[in-house]
Amino acid sequence: QWSGTLNIAGNRSKVLALSGDIEDPANPGVYRFGNTVLKIGEPVGLLYGRVFKKILATQAEVDAYSQSSPGYYPYLGIGDASYEVVENYMGYQGFTYFKDDIIGKAEPKYYGGYTNRLSYKSFSLTTLTTFSYGNDIYYLADIRNRDVAERTNKGIRILDRWTPENPTATRPRLIMGESSYAYAASDNVYDASFIKLKSVTLAYQFPKTFTDRLKINSVSAYVSGTNLLSITNYPGVDPEVSNDPYSLIGGYSDAGGYPFVRQFSFGLRIGL
Repeated sequence: QWSGTLNIAGNRSKVLALSGDIEDPANPGVYRFGNTVLKIGEPVGLLYGRVFKKILATQAEVDAYSQSSPGYYPYLGIGDASYEVVENYMGYQGFTYFKDDIIGKAEPKYYGGYTNRLSYKSFSLTTLTTFSYGNDIYYLADIRNRDVAERTNKGIRILDRWTPENPTATRPRLIMGESSYAYAASDNVYDASFIKLKSVTLAYQFPKTFTDRLKINSVSAYVSGTNLLSITNYPGVDPEVSNDPYSLIGGYSDAGGYPFVRQFSFGLRIGL
């Protein structure tokens, strides 16, 4: 026998109103909460921050960005990140500042799972595959990797940073002792779509002649594994982790939490 069950779901939300007590005075209809934002007319789960443009590749780009950006960069150079700016910020004529905008959407477009069951004589094989498509996560480890003001451990992604020998890198260069160039920005937001082999269980049902001798109704043996395989382009350890899984508007950041544990088990089921 072969049987399967597929389910696909997708949430659709829309913010209709905000309390005047929490609205951003500079942006009516907007409430910012850390790296996320609630915005009237938009869904929940919006990631918010600076808009990454590119890695500065030439001295001419460095000079132009130094003149147009509002930040103070004593060591700005080739290999640093650049961000979009907005003129006349908050209505102040001639005042330029970094542009904050929606940089990701944390709600998946679709998610679900597929359960597959194969049985042959006394054997059965059951698998569960889960998936999520179209959701983003803010990867906080990128920020920590760019903070080299302290001697803390870093992830291996810093090995792919910009250097003169690696000019096509997508991660900016590092300067010992500096941390001021690390921002909540779109270059730290990643697609967290995934397909996971969530569980596999192989079972064997002992024949009735065997159980009759033991004077019991049934006996089955099984071996099972969970969290066996993940297929994803997300750079973190697990696209399902969250710094606050119980938050409706602030649980879309990965602070480097532990992934779901891979487990293996075996046992007997005895029916008296």
